[in-house]
Amino acid sequence: MRVLLILFLALMTIIPLGCDEVQTSEDNARAVMPRIYSATMKFRRDEKRVPSDVIELVESGILTMPEKVAKEWNFYLNWPDDIYAMATDDAPEGVPDTLLYIIPDFW
Repeated sequence: MRVLLILFLALMTIIPLGCDEVQTSEDNARAVMPRIYSATMKFRRDEKRVPSDVIELVESGILTMPEKVAKEWNFYLNWPDDIYAMATDDAPEGVPDTLLYIIPDFW
């Protein structure tokens, strides 16, 4: 029994199940969404208007998007209600198609 347990644990470290990649991709996308919100607030303060999209935030230099996240997800700004992300074809299989971040009401 002990040998089987050791063999099982050894195989778990050698053969990844794929769940970590999916979770990491989703977590990375979710981590970017509050940054998009903060960048939008800064853009709004500086430019006295809401940006037309997330690309405008990146092009203005206010928001930096990790390359892997930008490749796996497309982000959309639906001001003042929410920010959502849609998985691209490069996202790992098993990630949700869409993630939603509700913008806080206190803005």
